[in-house]
Amino acid sequence: MRAMMLRSCLLALGCVVVCQAARIIQAPPDSTEQNTRKQPDFCNVECLDFKSICETDDYEVRKYKDAKWVSTTVTDVTLTKAGMRGFGRLSKYLDEENDAGVKIPMAHPVLIQVPTKRTGLLSERYTVSLLLPRVYWDDPPEPTNTAVFIENTPEMIVYVKSYGGWASGSNAHSNHVDLVGKLKENNETFKDGFYFVAQYDAPSQESHRRNEIWVLGSSIMDQVYPKRKADFTAGSVRPVPIPSCPKTDVRMSGPIQGYAGNALPQCGDREEFCLDKECPEYQVIERYDSGIERRRYTGIMMVSVTSEMCDVMQARTVGFWFLSNYINGSNGYKEKMNPTSPVLLDVNLKDTSGRIEPACDKINTVSFYIPKEKQQDTPEPVPQKKLWSREFPQSSRDQEVFLRTVDMDVYVQCFDGYAVKNNIIRNYLELRQVLRAEGKCYKPGVMRVASYNDPGVLFARHNEVWLDADDECAEENPDEIALKGWEEIRNEDGSEEEDKKDVAPTEDKTTLPYILPVDDITDTPHECEISECPKYKTVKKYENFVQRSVINATMVCTKTVSCSYEAAAMKNFLLLFKYISGQNSAGIKITMTAPVLTKTVKVRGGDTCEREHTTCFFLPKEHQANPPKPKNDKLFIDDEHTIDVWVMAFDGWATDDKVEKLIHTFMVQLVNQYVPYTENYFVASYDAPWKTKRYNELWNLRAGPKYRQRHHSDESFEQTTETPRDITRDSMHEMCEDVECPGYHSIKKFNNFEERKMMPGTWVCKRKLSNCWYKQGSSWSLLNYMAGSNDRNVTIKTTAPVLRTLLPRLVINPAGPMGCETDEAPLDCVWLPKEHQNNPPQPTEDGVYLYESRGPVAYVMTYGGVEETEEDFSRRALKFMRILDGAGISFKPEYVKAVTYDGPEVPTSKRLNEIWLIKPEHDDRVNLSEEDSEEALDPVEERCSRQECPEYRDVRQHNGFVERSITPGTWVCKNTRRCSLMETDSAFWSLYNYFAGNNSKKARVTMTSPVLHAINPADLERDSCDKLSKLCLWLPTEHQKDPPKPTEDGVYLYQSRGPHAYVLTYSGVRAEGEEEFAARAREFMDMLEEAGIEYKPEYVKAISYDGPNVPVRKRVHEIWLIKPEPSDSREILDPVSEKCKRIECPEYKTIREHDGFEEKRVIPGLWVCKKSTGCSTTSAFRSLFYYISGSNSKNAKIKMTAPVLRIMNPADLDRKDCDKETKTCFWLPEKHHEDPPQPTEDGVYLYRSRGPVAYVLTYSGERRGRDKEFQRRAKEFMSKLDWAGLKYKREYVKSVGYDGPSVPDSKRVSEIWLIKSEDAEDYRGKVLSTMEDRCKVMDCPNYWSIKKHDGFEERRIMPGTWICKNFSACSMEEASTEFSWAVLGYQSGGNSKKAKIRAETPAVIWMHPTVLNTRGCNKDYTICLWLPKEHQEDPPKSVTHGSGAMFLYHSRGPVVYAMPYNASFRDKTDKTFTQHAVDFMDKLDAAGIEYKQEYVKSVTYDGGPSGKRLHEVWLVEPEE
Repeated sequence: MRAMMLRSCLLALGCVVVCQAARIIQAPPDSTEQNTRKQPDFCNVECLDFKSICETDDYEVRKYKDAKWVSTTVTDVTLTKAGMRGFGRLSKYLDEENDAGVKIPMAHPVLIQVPTKRTGLLSERYTVSLLLPRVYWDDPPEPTNTAVFIENTPEMIVYVKSYGGWASGSNAHSNHVDLVGKLKENNETFKDGFYFVAQYDAPSQESHRRNEIWVLGSSIMDQVYPKRKADFTAGSVRPVPIPSCPKTDVRMSGPIQGYAGNALPQCGDREEFCLDKECPEYQVIERYDSGIERRRYTGIMMVSVTSEMCDVMQARTVGFWFLSNYINGSNGYKEKMNPTSPVLLDVNLKDTSGRIEPACDKINTVSFYIPKEKQQDTPEPVPQKKLWSREFPQSSRDQEVFLRTVDMDVYVQCFDGYAVKNNIIRNYLELRQVLRAEGKCYKPGVMRVASYNDPGVLFARHNEVWLDADDECAEENPDEIALKGWEEIRNEDGSEEEDKKDVAPTEDKTTLPYILPVDDITDTPHECEISECPKYKTVKKYENFVQRSVINATMVCTKTVSCSYEAAAMKNFLLLFKYISGQNSAGIKITMTAPVLTKTVKVRGGDTCEREHTTCFFLPKEHQANPPKPKNDKLFIDDEHTIDVWVMAFDGWATDDKVEKLIHTFMVQLVNQYVPYTENYFVASYDAPWKTKRYNELWNLRAGPKYRQRHHSDESFEQTTETPRDITRDSMHEMCEDVECPGYHSIKKFNNFEERKMMPGTWVCKRKLSNCWYKQGSSWSLLNYMAGSNDRNVTIKTTAPVLRTLLPRLVINPAGPMGCETDEAPLDCVWLPKEHQNNPPQPTEDGVYLYESRGPVAYVMTYGGVEETEEDFSRRALKFMRILDGAGISFKPEYVKAVTYDGPEVPTSKRLNEIWLIKPEHDDRVNLSEEDSEEALDPVEERCSRQECPEYRDVRQHNGFVERSITPGTWVCKNTRRCSLMETDSAFWSLYNYFAGNNSKKARVTMTSPVLHAINPADLERDSCDKLSKLCLWLPTEHQKDPPKPTEDGVYLYQSRGPHAYVLTYSGVRAEGEEEFAARAREFMDMLEEAGIEYKPEYVKAISYDGPNVPVRKRVHEIWLIKPEPSDSREILDPVSEKCKRIECPEYKTIREHDGFEEKRVIPGLWVCKKSTGCSTTSAFRSLFYYISGSNSKNAKIKMTAPVLRIMNPADLDRKDCDKETKTCFWLPEKHHEDPPQPTEDGVYLYRSRGPVAYVLTYSGERRGRDKEFQRRAKEFMSKLDWAGLKYKREYVKSVGYDGPSVPDSKRVSEIWLIKSEDAEDYRGKVLSTMEDRCKVMDCPNYWSIKKHDGFEERRIMPGTWICKNFSACSMEEASTEFSWAVLGYQSGGNSKKAKIRAETPAVIWMHPTVLNTRGCNKDYTICLWLPKEHQEDPPKSVTHGSGAMFLYHSRGPVVYAMPYNASFRDKTDKTFTQHAVDFMDKLDAAGIEYKQEYVKSVTYDGGPSGKRLHEVWLVEPEE
């Protein structure tokens, strides 16, 4: 479900892509949107239309309008299988499975959303979508299947790559990789969390197929006016590079000029860009040939707000927020005003290092124009609360919004696109350059930016840059240093690129001449015998590199950004050398150490050549504990924790080109060895500059370093932790004077931290699901809750602090490759004020929940006065951990809490932050309050102390598990039928809706624990999509006596009588897949059986106490196996016996229980029946109902009985015609058997049964009127009997129903009866594991056995015809899947005779033996399926043509050596077959038996239970 919500959020981000090129072919001025929007030529049905923005040789950029889709989410191991299952669900929706009962025509494309990073061990979640025809967009029919849903996609811009063939997983992946590579090469910005596979052709079309890869472009819209408050409270507004189609031969379409942010030739008249909003009037004094103009504004009334933020985008965002509140009613009259244009931003500028940045020591002003109708009677602004303003005095905590009247004389340059930072700066530079060239004077230091369009406008946008005109040209502002013009800067950048192009590319290698042998890498390099070095330990050696642990060491470091490693390293070295030469707080000289370490990391979002270079000197041991502080602000002390690195040695000088080649080569070596690596590379230089024979190392930080609780550190817990400026621990008391904070009791104060007892209380929390960066949180959702997004719609006072819980692993490596796992993302919480502590409003937004804290004891370090980054926080938190470690103080290693009392608007010097490390509950070293002296609860008891659970009593403790008595009570449940028993999302959300108010009383029910999932153990390893399971939630005490009745279909109340259960408890795992749970459950069952303990084998219960918000390592699960009771008081009665206690049924006797079905003897007796011909049996049922209602010879009313029997011919199961004959029967009560009333209606007759023996399959939860479901089950049941070798009468199959129309679908019980043949051969107990056995129940080619060997057989296969197809694929599994699609069309009538062909025949895959051990794709396979006997003489031909067509193959009957083996459907096809084939070839070689070396054959016999499927390896004997 979370994956579905995340997908909707991602799709809801409208994507803006700008296409520009060196050579643009502009559309004619009179071209309309209709000229560029088209129904694609490759569509033969209705398609999603688009506008082509631009094209390159590699991809196309399209603009799609908003659209409506029907979708479903599927969990499966491959994209192909997920697509098949998802399309099956959606096609049923089109085929009348909707609330309107209408058939909906197919539209294209079929869209599959594919995640780019795997989150599951074996399976992955895919979302399959079908485009709805446009006529259904306004009011689409709702799906009746809860797994299917309707969704919208907004207007979006998409990068598209087209390709042919089948849209298999490997094909889609390779094309996606190609597309992403081209986008990165062209510096495009795009969303990389997922992509889409779009398909346009039916499965039966084998050639000329069209598929597409869609990648969404990134959005720059939110930079202008964000839609979420978190965009500026978290400081996340950043410029995004403008995407393009940067090729000289690019093909452009449509009016794309509005994207690029280029200066307009002329500004035009006011009426042209003030079409829909009122703008201030102005006088144009003069217009110039350069396109700029001089304007005069007189007496303009504006409402304004000031901002002290440095970033121009963030300043406008904050100002826009408060001014929007003003015009929407936050004013003295509480009146809404019409929005006006432009939004005006006054920016104070300074020049820094050749780039223009906003001045942080001046004020920026954002203004809205007041409409004319309000100019004379303008509402006064009312105070608005500043965000994060607790540090300000009470009198200045309101944001000042003020009115002003201005007169302006300005020079104006107009430009298109979005008014983002890059476009603003470029047009400011151009305007200033033009004014200087023409001798015009302006006031330096201030610029105004006017934006006229709403953010949703993609094209033809209008923006302006204003500079105040001046009569005399003043000297340059001392803060403004002359800058190079934009053209010069761009030309320089271009020349660098040209220089790069002139360099001939070098061939990729895994070795270079200056790479040293791995034996040269030691724990004591030669320079370390002279100079002091950190302690190394070699963990493992590889061919060209080693794995090394670098023990904790303190370093002094500095950073610089440069395209040159040499220049950056030299610059950093000189700064660091000054530090060790005496420019430090102690004024002492420090001995030089080795190596000099320079970390190089690519700059995110920067130029391709730019890297951040961090150079460090290791400090000698005597300065490790208390290093002198640098005097230079550019230097900092880094306490590096123990790290694992990969190390490669090289000689010579570390030059730019050498380092670049080494990084590339090292990365190839790491990939080849399958080791976890990162993008963090370190160059370690050991030798002095004057040495010519040099030794260097290249380090790569090993992915996933773990923090260890105990460090070998000399640090004392009494040493002073830096607390900048005037921030102290007492500052928190000042912060909490005017805003409520949680209370605490100070237990003990140390030099640099204190021990506190936090008071119990309630917090409102949300886990960040999509990212794990320290600065990015879920504040918008929490602010929404406080602002009224709760069940009472009440506004809650702002409190402090904001508490963020992180894993130490994320603290150690915040940018690590595993740092963004959903289950381990940071958790944000806000304290609730006193008035809401006892009865807090319930959250209404998904993912937001209330958390009841019991009041932990925490070690707290206070600091402030700093602008903190993720790395800064990581260093500080790790140092705090080491201080506690060094003092022998234990703390919980599971998490660290970052606590902040301030937001981005608070001046840096006044910010207060804390780090909390929680004391373990069992640690009683300090005398705490009585509340903390309680004994630690067991995991289940602990959870049930926070959330109501059913009461239980432990009866007996066993070794590894416990016997428990569960209290009787009511549960609310829903049955679910899925391919995987673990796919319970739809059932859970139905139960969740019940608790949220979807019940007869419309009452919100308090959520309880646990979630109970009852499963049939026999289904755990069954390969089927009809696995039935039950999901239940416990009802709280107040609803146990009179529970609200469910209103949703399938949800029901269940009264448990309180069983005894054997309970196995475990924790620390994710929600398990079916295989993992099956293994654990089987192990528990084996444990009970070994102990001689009986349990009910009908079901096993999976119990979970925690939701997705709980970290994985803290989740608690249980497995319940129910203890049998002496009396027949089973918790779940035999469904048929239960029904027949309330209504008379024919008696039966169970002869034998099989795996999943029973063999029963039904007693002889009398039935009343009627035959009917047609698609419906309603008329026959009505006639029988009239008979028992009195329409008989005695006019007697007869009691209704069960079951209702329908008898039909199995051959009619797949026929759609309405000439099928069905016999419907009612059982007559026993008292009427001797003298039954005679029927009086034609066609109704009495039938006396002799009491057959039947194979009976019982199931429940079937929906009424679903013949397709019965047909599927019946065919599966017949196949199951065939596989087991059980003979039955094939003339008819009986459908048996025990419930009337008033019974809910979820409680309906049905059976399928197949009558045992009287002359049946007894195959019971015999495993059909040979070709001879399998061919008794399926159509195979004739053969005779020549000779049987040890483990294999020599066999003559008779001549015959096969239907075949050639494939080039990555694996047998992929080729088999594609073949199944192709042959399905052939068997379903897609052949020259339009004949339906039976599918129960073996398949053979041919391949060359070299394919077995070959990696990669483009492997050649030929797959053939044996044609049934009736089609051997005159086989139907394939109707497809071309290289990819199917063909008939007439085999002459080879002699083969056949080796059988059994495998489950979960076995990897390629790996399992390769192992057996290689073993078989070795066996024949050892025996001196010759066989054809050209190919090896894999033979598959479908059907059979999981784990017993028959496969064979065939090797062909050479012909004489």
